[in-house]
Amino acid sequence: MEIVERMKKSHYSLYEIERVKPGEGFVLKDHFEEHIFEVKEKKASEGLVKWDIIGVGLIELDGLYRMTGAFCIFRPLDREIILKDIRKDFNHIKKIYGNKKYISIFKT
Repeated sequence: MEIVERMKKSHYSLYEIERVKPGEGFVLKDHFEEHIFEVKEKKASEGLVKWDIIGVGLIELDGLYRMTGAFCIFRPLDREIILKDIRKDFNHIKKIYGNKKYISIFKT
């Protein structure tokens, strides 16, 4: 039941891969909240590279972050275009919702 409660509080976001530890996990930087997360994810760590952008939800379990299901990878070549468009859209959304935190607007 604890996992379900944590998933209710999680949110989907865009993260940049800061560092990959193949076979173990990776370190992510949230593009909206500027937080850093160390994620334990053996399988996904084998296909990601530094500067990839991924869209995913995270939950914390036993002091480690884990992904909450499917994720979408955007390769480094598309990084600037994607981030520019998303920030533009997010700025528009902030005009509608005011200064609410990203988390409170985009829950999974």
